[in-house]
Amino acid sequence: MHPFLPLLSLVFLIMGDAAVFFLKKFGEDPDVVMHRPSVWTLIWICLILGGGLAYWLRRYRIHFPFYIALVSIVWVIVLALA
Repeated sequence: MHPFLPLLSLVFLIMGDAAVFFLKKFGEDPDVVMHRPSVWTLIWICLILGGGLAYWLRRYRIHFPFYIALVSIVWVIVLALA
């Protein structure tokens, strides 16, 4: 198992969170509106990959804090609903 995998999971989760923040800040800009569906696809793919990798690492007893993935997903849902 490569030691970079927990960091890769965090990178995916941070990418998803940053994309949601970007949509909240610039979501009404006409240049961004046309790309909103693809950005949401990027967000969900990043969260699925980051959370799935975090779960997989935890399953194989790599000490990765799985709660980071849960906090990230909850934070995205809260920002999306706000």
